[in-house]
Amino acid sequence: MARIGYRLRGKSELKTIHMVLYYGDFEYTQSTKQRVKLEDWNDSKNEVRKRSHLQFDEMNRFLRRKEKELLDAYEHLLRSDQTIDNITLRKYLKGENEPKRIVPNDLVSFIDFWLLDADKRFVSKGNGRTEPIAESTIKQYRNTQNKLREFDSYKGSPTLFQDLDDQYHKSFMAWFVNLRGYGTSTASTRIKNIKTLAREAENLGLQVNKLVFTRRFPKPSYKTTHTYLNEDEIRSIYELDLSSNKRLDNARDIFIIGLWTGFRISDLKRLKSENIDLKTKVIAIEQFKTKELVSVPVIQEVQQTLLKHGGNLPTFISDQKYNDYIKEVCRLAGIIQPTKGSKKIETKGEWRLKEGIFPKWELISSHTARRSFATNMYQKGVSSNTLMRITGHKTEAAFLKYLKSTPKDHLDEFRRVLESNQISK
Repeated sequence: MARIGYRLRGKSELKTIHMVLYYGDFEYTQSTKQRVKLEDWNDSKNEVRKRSHLQFDEMNRFLRRKEKELLDAYEHLLRSDQTIDNITLRKYLKGENEPKRIVPNDLVSFIDFWLLDADKRFVSKGNGRTEPIAESTIKQYRNTQNKLREFDSYKGSPTLFQDLDDQYHKSFMAWFVNLRGYGTSTASTRIKNIKTLAREAENLGLQVNKLVFTRRFPKPSYKTTHTYLNEDEIRSIYELDLSSNKRLDNARDIFIIGLWTGFRISDLKRLKSENIDLKTKVIAIEQFKTKELVSVPVIQEVQQTLLKHGGNLPTFISDQKYNDYIKEVCRLAGIIQPTKGSKKIETKGEWRLKEGIFPKWELISSHTARRSFATNMYQKGVSSNTLMRITGHKTEAAFLKYLKSTPKDHLDEFRRVLESNQISK
Protein backbone atom coordinates (compact mmCIF):
# COMPACT_ATOMS: atom_id res chain seq x y z
CA MET A 1 0.00 0.00 0.00
CA ALA A 2 1.47 3.34 -1.06
CA ARG A 3 1.41 6.36 1.23
CA ILE A 4 2.59 9.97 1.14
CA GLY A 5 5.03 11.65 3.50
CA TYR A 6 7.03 14.89 3.53
CA ARG A 7 10.54 16.09 4.22
CA LEU A 8 11.76 19.66 4.62
CA ARG A 9 15.18 20.30 3.18
CA GLY A 10 17.52 23.25 2.84
CA LYS A 11 20.15 25.20 4.73
CA SER A 12 18.34 28.54 4.75
CA GLU A 13 15.55 29.58 7.12
CA LEU A 14 13.00 28.78 4.42
CA LYS A 15 12.95 25.02 3.82
CA THR A 16 11.82 23.39 0.57
CA ILE A 17 8.93 20.95 0.98
CA HIS A 18 9.65 17.56 -0.59
CA MET A 19 6.92 14.99 -1.13
CA VAL A 20 7.77 11.31 -0.61
CA LEU A 21 5.82 8.34 -2.01
CA TYR A 22 6.49 5.19 0.01
CA TYR A 23 5.69 1.99 -1.92
CA GLY A 24 6.94 -1.43 -0.93
CA ASP A 25 10.58 -1.16 0.10
CA PHE A 26 11.10 1.91 -2.07
CA GLU A 27 10.45 5.64 -1.89
CA TYR A 28 10.09 8.26 -4.59
CA THR A 29 10.94 11.86 -3.67
CA GLN A 30 10.07 15.00 -5.60
CA SER A 31 10.29 18.68 -4.73
CA THR A 32 7.05 20.65 -4.52
CA LYS A 33 9.07 23.87 -4.95
CA GLN A 34 7.15 25.31 -1.99
CA ARG A 35 9.13 26.77 0.91
CA VAL A 36 8.19 27.37 4.55
CA LYS A 37 9.86 27.93 7.88
CA LEU A 38 10.16 24.90 10.14
CA GLU A 39 7.86 26.45 12.73
CA ASP A 40 5.18 26.94 10.06
CA TRP A 41 5.07 23.22 9.20
CA ASN A 42 2.75 20.80 10.98
CA ASP A 43 4.61 17.49 10.74
CA SER A 44 1.80 15.38 12.21
CA LYS A 45 -0.75 16.64 9.66
CA ASN A 46 1.66 17.06 6.71
CA GLU A 47 0.53 20.63 6.07
CA VAL A 48 1.36 24.27 6.62
CA ARG A 49 0.10 25.47 9.99
CA LYS A 50 -3.05 27.52 9.80
CA ARG A 51 -2.71 31.29 10.35
CA SER A 52 1.09 30.98 10.62
CA HIS A 53 1.64 31.50 6.93
CA LEU A 54 0.15 34.02 4.53
CA GLN A 55 -0.95 31.44 1.94
CA PHE A 56 -1.43 28.40 4.19
CA ASP A 57 -4.82 27.52 2.69
CA GLU A 58 -3.68 27.86 -0.91
CA MET A 59 -0.44 25.96 -0.28
CA ASN A 60 -2.24 23.11 1.50
CA ARG A 61 -4.69 22.78 -1.38
CA PHE A 62 -1.72 22.64 -3.75
CA LEU A 63 -0.07 19.91 -1.66
CA ARG A 64 -3.29 17.86 -1.62
CA ARG A 65 -3.49 18.10 -5.43
CA LYS A 66 0.13 16.98 -5.75
CA GLU A 67 -0.55 14.06 -3.40
CA LYS A 68 -3.49 12.94 -5.53
CA GLU A 69 -1.44 13.31 -8.70
CA LEU A 70 1.35 11.15 -7.31
CA LEU A 71 -0.98 8.46 -5.92
CA ASP A 72 -3.01 8.41 -9.16
CA ALA A 73 0.22 7.87 -11.12
CA TYR A 74 1.16 4.96 -8.86
CA GLU A 75 -2.32 3.38 -9.13
CA HIS A 76 -2.31 3.78 -12.92
CA LEU A 77 1.03 1.99 -13.27
CA LEU A 78 -0.16 -0.69 -10.84
CA ARG A 79 -3.34 -1.36 -12.85
CA SER A 80 -1.33 -1.42 -16.07
CA ASP A 81 0.90 -4.23 -14.74
CA GLN A 82 3.93 -2.07 -15.43
CA THR A 83 7.15 -2.30 -13.50
CA ILE A 84 6.96 0.41 -10.85
CA ASP A 85 10.21 2.14 -10.04
CA ASN A 86 11.40 5.71 -9.68
CA ILE A 87 12.34 6.02 -13.35
CA THR A 88 8.91 4.82 -14.52
CA LEU A 89 7.15 7.12 -12.07
CA ARG A 90 9.20 10.12 -13.14
CA LYS A 91 8.54 9.49 -16.84
CA TYR A 92 4.83 9.03 -16.24
CA LEU A 93 4.55 12.23 -14.20
CA LYS A 94 6.38 14.14 -16.93
CA GLY A 95 3.92 12.79 -19.48
CA GLU A 96 6.56 10.86 -21.37
CA ASN A 97 4.43 7.70 -21.28
CA GLU A 98 1.32 9.48 -22.52
CA PRO A 99 0.38 10.36 -26.09
CA LYS A 100 1.06 13.99 -26.96
CA ARG A 101 -2.03 16.10 -26.55
CA ILE A 102 -3.26 18.19 -29.46
CA VAL A 103 -3.22 21.92 -28.73
CA PRO A 104 -6.63 23.43 -29.62
CA ASN A 105 -6.57 26.60 -31.72
CA ASP A 106 -9.75 28.25 -30.43
CA LEU A 107 -9.60 30.38 -27.30
CA VAL A 108 -12.32 28.67 -25.23
CA SER A 109 -10.87 25.17 -25.70
CA PHE A 110 -7.31 26.44 -25.31
CA ILE A 111 -8.09 27.75 -21.82
CA ASP A 112 -9.14 24.23 -20.76
CA PHE A 113 -5.91 22.86 -22.24
CA TRP A 114 -3.78 25.58 -20.64
CA LEU A 115 -5.32 25.33 -17.18
CA LEU A 116 -5.22 21.52 -17.10
CA ASP A 117 -1.62 21.61 -15.87
CA ALA A 118 -1.85 24.94 -14.05
CA ASP A 119 -0.90 23.42 -10.70
CA LYS A 120 2.31 22.03 -12.23
CA ARG A 121 3.52 25.34 -13.62
CA PHE A 122 5.31 27.98 -11.62
CA VAL A 123 5.54 31.70 -12.22
CA SER A 124 8.44 33.93 -11.24
CA LYS A 125 7.98 36.32 -8.36
CA GLY A 126 10.18 38.94 -6.74
CA ASN A 127 13.48 38.09 -5.08
CA GLY A 128 13.98 35.04 -7.29
CA ARG A 129 11.00 33.15 -5.82
CA THR A 130 8.72 30.93 -7.87
CA GLU A 131 5.17 30.01 -6.95
CA PRO A 132 2.41 27.91 -8.53
CA ILE A 133 -0.26 29.78 -10.43
CA ALA A 134 -2.59 31.15 -7.78
CA GLU A 135 -6.16 29.95 -7.39
CA SER A 136 -7.31 33.54 -7.91
CA THR A 137 -5.52 33.66 -11.28
CA ILE A 138 -7.10 30.38 -12.38
CA LYS A 139 -10.51 31.74 -11.36
CA GLN A 140 -9.85 34.91 -13.37
CA TYR A 141 -9.12 32.89 -16.53
CA ARG A 142 -12.22 30.78 -15.98
CA ASN A 143 -14.25 33.99 -15.83
CA THR A 144 -12.64 35.13 -19.08
CA GLN A 145 -13.42 31.73 -20.63
CA ASN A 146 -17.10 32.07 -19.68
CA LYS A 147 -17.32 35.51 -21.30
CA LEU A 148 -15.52 34.32 -24.45
CA ARG A 149 -17.92 31.36 -24.66
CA GLU A 150 -20.89 33.76 -24.41
CA PHE A 151 -19.39 36.00 -27.11
CA ASP A 152 -18.79 33.02 -29.40
CA SER A 153 -22.44 32.04 -28.95
CA TYR A 154 -23.50 35.63 -29.67
CA LYS A 155 -21.54 35.83 -32.95
CA GLY A 156 -22.25 32.21 -33.91
CA SER A 157 -18.72 30.84 -34.27
CA PRO A 158 -15.67 29.94 -32.14
CA THR A 159 -12.85 32.46 -31.87
CA LEU A 160 -9.59 31.19 -33.34
CA PHE A 161 -6.23 32.74 -32.52
CA GLN A 162 -5.96 33.79 -36.17
CA ASP A 163 -9.12 35.90 -35.65
CA LEU A 164 -7.58 38.22 -33.06
CA ASP A 165 -7.36 41.38 -35.16
CA ASP A 166 -8.59 44.94 -34.66
CA GLN A 167 -12.07 44.10 -35.97
CA TYR A 168 -12.45 41.32 -33.41
CA HIS A 169 -11.32 43.76 -30.70
CA LYS A 170 -13.97 46.31 -31.72
CA SER A 171 -16.72 43.68 -31.88
CA PHE A 172 -15.80 42.15 -28.52
CA MET A 173 -15.59 45.53 -26.76
CA ALA A 174 -18.92 46.68 -28.23
CA TRP A 175 -20.60 43.49 -27.00
CA PHE A 176 -18.85 43.39 -23.62
CA VAL A 177 -19.15 47.06 -22.63
CA ASN A 178 -22.09 48.46 -24.57
CA LEU A 179 -24.38 45.43 -24.77
CA ARG A 180 -23.47 43.51 -21.59
CA GLY A 181 -22.73 46.64 -19.54
CA TYR A 182 -19.39 45.69 -18.00
CA GLY A 183 -17.01 48.40 -16.81
CA THR A 184 -13.70 49.46 -18.33
CA SER A 185 -11.62 47.85 -15.59
CA THR A 186 -13.25 44.44 -16.19
CA ALA A 187 -12.82 44.82 -19.96
CA SER A 188 -9.16 45.64 -19.41
CA THR A 189 -8.69 42.38 -17.50
CA ARG A 190 -10.36 40.32 -20.26
CA ILE A 191 -8.19 41.86 -23.00
CA LYS A 192 -5.09 41.35 -20.87
CA ASN A 193 -6.02 37.66 -20.49
CA ILE A 194 -6.58 37.27 -24.23
CA LYS A 195 -3.13 38.74 -24.95
CA THR A 196 -1.50 36.38 -22.45
CA LEU A 197 -3.30 33.37 -23.93
CA ALA A 198 -2.22 34.41 -27.41
CA ARG A 199 1.41 34.55 -26.32
CA GLU A 200 1.13 31.12 -24.70
CA ALA A 201 -0.49 29.71 -27.85
CA GLU A 202 2.25 31.16 -30.04
CA ASN A 203 4.90 29.59 -27.79
CA LEU A 204 3.19 26.23 -28.33
CA GLY A 205 3.42 26.61 -32.11
CA LEU A 206 -0.10 27.78 -32.97
CA GLN A 207 -0.72 30.33 -35.68
CA VAL A 208 -1.64 33.61 -33.95
CA ASN A 209 -2.66 36.92 -35.52
CA LYS A 210 0.23 39.30 -34.74
CA LEU A 211 -2.16 42.25 -34.38
CA VAL A 212 -3.14 40.97 -30.93
CA PHE A 213 0.30 42.01 -29.68
CA THR A 214 0.13 45.56 -31.09
CA ARG A 215 -1.52 48.84 -30.17
CA ARG A 216 -4.32 47.99 -32.59
CA PHE A 217 -5.52 45.50 -29.95
CA PRO A 218 -5.33 47.78 -26.90
CA LYS A 219 -5.97 46.94 -23.29
CA PRO A 220 -8.44 49.66 -22.18
CA SER A 221 -6.91 52.09 -19.73
CA TYR A 222 -8.81 53.37 -16.76
CA LYS A 223 -8.15 55.57 -13.78
CA THR A 224 -8.77 53.99 -10.41
CA THR A 225 -10.87 55.94 -7.96
CA HIS A 226 -9.97 54.25 -4.70
CA THR A 227 -10.50 56.44 -1.68
CA TYR A 228 -8.49 57.01 1.48
CA LEU A 229 -9.06 58.33 4.99
CA ASN A 230 -7.39 61.53 6.12
CA GLU A 231 -6.10 62.09 9.66
CA ASP A 232 -9.27 63.82 10.87
CA GLU A 233 -11.38 60.88 9.71
CA ILE A 234 -8.99 58.40 11.32
CA ARG A 235 -9.19 60.34 14.57
CA SER A 236 -13.00 60.18 14.48
CA ILE A 237 -12.75 56.39 14.05
CA TYR A 238 -10.23 56.09 16.88
CA GLU A 239 -12.28 58.21 19.29
CA LEU A 240 -15.61 56.54 18.47
CA ASP A 241 -17.19 54.97 21.56
CA LEU A 242 -17.89 51.34 20.67
CA SER A 243 -17.83 49.93 24.21
CA SER A 244 -21.34 48.57 23.76
CA ASN A 245 -20.48 46.67 20.58
CA LYS A 246 -17.55 44.26 20.96
CA ARG A 247 -17.47 43.06 17.35
CA LEU A 248 -17.22 46.60 15.96
CA ASP A 249 -14.80 47.63 18.69
CA ASN A 250 -12.48 44.75 17.82
CA ALA A 251 -12.68 45.42 14.07
CA ARG A 252 -12.00 49.14 14.65
CA ASP A 253 -8.85 48.27 16.64
CA ILE A 254 -7.51 46.08 13.83
CA PHE A 255 -8.26 48.90 11.39
CA ILE A 256 -6.43 51.50 13.50
CA ILE A 257 -3.29 49.34 13.57
CA GLY A 258 -3.49 48.92 9.80
CA LEU A 259 -4.06 52.64 9.26
CA TRP A 260 -0.86 53.53 11.15
CA THR A 261 1.44 50.68 10.04
CA GLY A 262 0.56 50.23 6.37
CA PHE A 263 0.72 46.44 6.69
CA ARG A 264 -1.38 44.28 4.43
CA ILE A 265 -4.25 42.60 6.26
CA SER A 266 -2.57 39.25 5.55
CA ASP A 267 0.59 40.46 7.30
CA LEU A 268 -1.41 41.91 10.18
CA LYS A 269 -2.86 38.46 10.73
CA ARG A 270 0.66 37.03 10.94
CA LEU A 271 1.82 39.50 13.57
CA LYS A 272 2.77 37.91 16.88
CA SER A 273 3.80 39.35 20.23
CA GLU A 274 7.48 38.87 19.33
CA ASN A 275 7.02 41.25 16.39
CA ILE A 276 6.03 44.07 18.75
CA ASP A 277 8.39 45.91 21.08
CA LEU A 278 6.50 48.52 23.04
CA LYS A 279 9.70 49.60 24.87
CA THR A 280 11.43 50.72 21.68
CA LYS A 281 8.04 51.37 20.07
CA VAL A 282 8.74 49.33 16.94
CA ILE A 283 6.75 46.72 15.02
CA ALA A 284 8.82 44.56 12.67
CA ILE A 285 7.76 41.77 10.34
CA GLU A 286 9.08 39.95 7.30
CA GLN A 287 6.48 40.60 4.64
CA PHE A 288 5.39 37.41 2.96
CA LYS A 289 4.91 38.93 -0.47
CA THR A 290 8.30 40.68 -0.71
CA LYS A 291 10.29 38.69 1.88
CA GLU A 292 11.56 42.09 3.08
CA LEU A 293 11.96 42.85 6.78
CA VAL A 294 9.90 45.97 7.45
CA SER A 295 9.95 48.04 10.65
CA VAL A 296 7.54 50.83 11.51
CA PRO A 297 7.32 53.02 14.61
CA VAL A 298 4.48 52.47 17.06
CA ILE A 299 2.60 55.76 17.27
CA GLN A 300 0.43 56.64 20.27
CA GLU A 301 -2.89 55.42 18.78
CA VAL A 302 -1.36 52.03 17.97
CA GLN A 303 0.31 51.76 21.38
CA GLN A 304 -2.92 52.56 23.21
CA THR A 305 -4.80 50.06 21.06
CA LEU A 306 -2.29 47.31 21.86
CA LEU A 307 -2.30 48.15 25.58
CA LYS A 308 -6.08 48.00 25.49
CA HIS A 309 -5.65 44.33 24.52
CA GLY A 310 -3.02 43.65 27.18
CA GLY A 311 -0.11 44.37 24.85
CA ASN A 312 -1.45 41.87 22.33
CA LEU A 313 -3.20 42.18 19.01
CA PRO A 314 -6.98 42.30 18.63
CA THR A 315 -8.78 39.08 17.71
CA PHE A 316 -8.72 38.57 13.96
CA ILE A 317 -11.87 37.64 12.07
CA SER A 318 -12.70 36.59 8.52
CA ASP A 319 -11.90 39.07 5.75
CA GLN A 320 -15.57 39.34 4.78
CA LYS A 321 -16.73 40.16 8.31
CA TYR A 322 -13.82 42.57 8.75
CA ASN A 323 -14.75 44.50 5.61
CA ASP A 324 -18.40 44.60 6.61
CA TYR A 325 -17.63 45.75 10.16
CA ILE A 326 -15.21 48.56 9.26
CA LYS A 327 -17.76 49.96 6.83
CA GLU A 328 -20.24 50.08 9.69
CA VAL A 329 -17.63 51.69 11.96
CA CYS A 330 -16.96 54.41 9.38
CA ARG A 331 -20.68 55.08 9.02
CA LEU A 332 -21.04 55.49 12.79
CA ALA A 333 -17.98 57.77 12.78
CA GLY A 334 -19.81 60.12 10.41
CA ILE A 335 -17.75 59.37 7.30
CA ILE A 336 -20.78 59.72 5.06
CA GLN A 337 -19.88 62.47 2.58
CA PRO A 338 -20.69 61.72 -1.09
CA THR A 339 -17.48 60.42 -2.66
CA LYS A 340 -16.55 59.28 -6.15
CA GLY A 341 -15.44 55.67 -6.22
CA SER A 342 -16.23 52.13 -7.26
CA LYS A 343 -18.05 49.35 -5.43
CA LYS A 344 -19.50 45.97 -6.29
CA ILE A 345 -23.20 46.07 -7.14
CA GLU A 346 -25.37 43.11 -8.08
CA THR A 347 -26.56 43.57 -11.66
CA LYS A 348 -28.40 40.93 -13.71
CA GLY A 349 -27.51 38.29 -11.15
CA GLU A 350 -23.79 39.16 -11.19
CA TRP A 351 -21.62 41.27 -8.90
CA ARG A 352 -20.01 43.98 -11.00
CA LEU A 353 -17.70 46.85 -10.12
CA LYS A 354 -19.54 50.11 -10.73
CA GLU A 355 -18.22 53.67 -10.71
CA GLY A 356 -20.34 56.36 -9.14
CA ILE A 357 -20.94 58.67 -6.20
CA PHE A 358 -21.54 56.84 -2.93
CA PRO A 359 -21.49 57.63 0.80
CA LYS A 360 -17.80 57.35 1.62
CA TRP A 361 -18.24 54.62 4.24
CA GLU A 362 -19.54 52.28 1.52
CA LEU A 363 -16.18 52.53 -0.31
CA ILE A 364 -14.04 51.49 2.66
CA SER A 365 -12.27 48.10 2.66
CA SER A 366 -9.29 46.50 4.39
CA HIS A 367 -6.95 47.88 1.73
CA THR A 368 -8.10 51.43 2.51
CA ALA A 369 -5.86 51.29 5.60
CA ARG A 370 -2.74 50.64 3.54
CA ARG A 371 -3.53 53.31 0.97
CA SER A 372 -4.39 55.82 3.72
CA PHE A 373 -1.12 55.12 5.53
CA ALA A 374 0.94 55.73 2.39
CA THR A 375 -0.93 58.90 1.47
CA ASN A 376 -0.91 60.44 4.97
CA MET A 377 2.75 59.62 5.63
CA TYR A 378 3.81 61.02 2.26
CA GLN A 379 1.92 64.24 2.99
CA LYS A 380 3.75 64.43 6.32
CA GLY A 381 7.08 64.37 4.50
CA VAL A 382 8.14 60.72 4.75
CA SER A 383 10.20 59.97 1.63
CA SER A 384 8.80 57.83 -1.16
CA ASN A 385 11.83 55.52 -0.89
CA THR A 386 11.02 54.76 2.75
CA LEU A 387 7.33 54.23 2.08
CA MET A 388 8.02 52.03 -0.96
CA ARG A 389 9.81 49.57 1.32
CA ILE A 390 6.49 49.11 3.13
CA THR A 391 4.10 49.23 0.16
CA GLY A 392 6.33 47.06 -2.03
CA HIS A 393 6.19 49.35 -5.07
CA LYS A 394 9.21 48.94 -7.37
CA THR A 395 9.14 52.39 -8.98
CA GLU A 396 8.35 55.85 -7.67
CA ALA A 397 5.98 56.42 -10.59
CA ALA A 398 3.88 53.42 -9.58
CA PHE A 399 3.97 54.51 -5.94
CA LEU A 400 2.80 58.05 -6.72
CA LYS A 401 -0.15 56.63 -8.70
CA TYR A 402 -1.02 54.58 -5.63
CA LEU A 403 -1.36 57.67 -3.45
CA LYS A 404 -4.79 59.23 -3.12
CA SER A 405 -5.51 62.81 -2.25
CA THR A 406 -8.07 65.43 -3.16
CA PRO A 407 -7.63 68.96 -4.58
CA LYS A 408 -8.48 70.27 -1.08
CA ASP A 409 -5.66 68.14 0.37
CA HIS A 410 -3.22 69.74 -2.07
CA LEU A 411 -4.50 73.23 -1.21
CA ASP A 412 -4.17 72.59 2.55
CA GLU A 413 -0.66 71.24 2.08
CA PHE A 414 0.31 74.27 -0.01
CA ARG A 415 -0.95 76.56 2.76
CA ARG A 416 0.99 74.64 5.43
CA VAL A 417 4.21 75.01 3.43
CA LEU A 418 3.60 78.73 3.00
CA GLU A 419 2.92 79.20 6.70
CA SER A 420 5.88 77.10 7.85
CA ASN A 421 8.22 79.11 5.66
CA GLN A 422 6.56 82.41 6.64
CA ILE A 423 5.82 83.26 3.05
CA SER A 424 3.24 86.02 2.79
CA LYS A 425 -0.15 85.00 1.46
